Amino acid sequence: MQVLFSKKFSFWIFLILFLVPNFVLWRVNETQTFHWLVVLYTLCFIGYLGLASRELSTKTQLVLFLLASLPYFLSTPQLSVDFYRFLWDGTLLQKGMNPFDFLPPEALQKMTISNCETLDLYSGISDLSKQNYTPYPTVNQWYFFWASKLGGSLLFQTNILRLLILTTVLVGWHYAKKNLSLLVFPTQLINFLVFNPLFIIESIGNVHFEAVMISWMMVAIYFILQKKWLLGGLFLSIAIQIKLVPFLLLPFVLRYFGWGKTVLFGGLILGLNILLFGFFIDSNNSTHFLQSLQLYFSSFEFNSILLYPYLNFGEIKYGWNLTRIYAPKLAQWSFFLLLTLAFYGGEIDKHQLCKRWLLASLIYLSLSSTLHPWYWIFPLSLSLFYPNKSTLIGTFITFLSYGLYNLELDHVSFRAFLSALNMAWLTYALYEFTRPEKPRYFSFDFLSGTGS
Repeated sequence: MQVLFSKKFSFWIFLILFLVPNFVLWRVNETQTFHWLVVLYTLCFIGYLGLASRELSTKTQLVLFLLASLPYFLSTPQLSVDFYRFLWDGTLLQKGMNPFDFLPPEALQKMTISNCETLDLYSGISDLSKQNYTPYPTVNQWYFFWASKLGGSLLFQTNILRLLILTTVLVGWHYAKKNLSLLVFPTQLINFLVFNPLFIIESIGNVHFEAVMISWMMVAIYFILQKKWLLGGLFLSIAIQIKLVPFLLLPFVLRYFGWGKTVLFGGLILGLNILLFGFFIDSNNSTHFLQSLQLYFSSFEFNSILLYPYLNFGEIKYGWNLTRIYAPKLAQWSFFLLLTLAFYGGEIDKHQLCKRWLLASLIYLSLSSTLHPWYWIFPLSLSLFYPNKSTLIGTFITFLSYGLYNLELDHVSFRAFLSALNMAWLTYALYEFTRPEKPRYFSFDFLSGTGS
């Protein structure tokens, strides 16, 4: 029994549980085999928790991450069609067209089709995406452009995106470890981010750019923690130009920088973002981008933690979906709570700053009307600097939302089940962040008989 549960033996068990499902997941489609998807993800997640809690050399970390990522290069994404819109925007840029000017059907009419790959891209874009203007900021568009510029086949272009994402992740990885050192945390905590199956599947597998966003954000945080507002503002602006979400970090630096540096920091970010948006957005198409943002906060809804109870109440009382009424209200509450959290109290240190950032990200997700699985990469990255179990649990529960795409499931009962899980998670998160003792990540050292 001592040999069976030795650290070396359990390491290989966790390694197999982590890698083998990854070599199968890249071919699983949620609309046909959701139950297998859940089984594979669960096994992979168990292996992840076992590996992440161990001390591994930098070389071992990198090899394991690349091995887990490698299978996804063998095919285009199976769990998302967003990459079609990414490459479509890149194709427009390559042809000298501004992706913010046209809806996909409008751009298609103006385009001289010279190859079947362009038609394949257009046909792969979801109907909802075809009805809306692109919401992806400038730096994100540059990633799309180079994938289209360098690529040939659809798979090749997708893999160019993956390589660009992977390269940026390695930069973020380096700075995340530097941030952990600044906070006097073990750098091994990086395992809980880069080995997380959700992180690998959504960033490398489904080419969602949250991983790129948080990588540039890690560079910004490194300089912010040292109160170097100029470099911090520069790299945070780059992160914002991947996804707008890092704007949430901005008001929290007031209690850390003080008023003077905060004004300079905010002014720099505002100026840089105006400059970067100016590459593609002008007075003629600015309403297109704003329209896409407005739809996100007022019309879209998916797997919302707090919106679904409102919707169920509205359907019972009024007989129709009230997303357009309730979603903006939740956005207003989110804005109010985030500002309250940002401005509450006096001067804070870097540990308190990181805790508030994490709380802000969880509040934002909890009150969002749309909660896709890849959105969890944002709080997962911040949880490195305030280790806790609830964020890790959230990255497991959210993957079950892929079942909402499965037409064979009973959506009413499955949605109720998922809502119950989300509410249970929210209850536990509130408990974890309000109890006096400091939360920590899971530990699997008990398998070797040395755990606490």
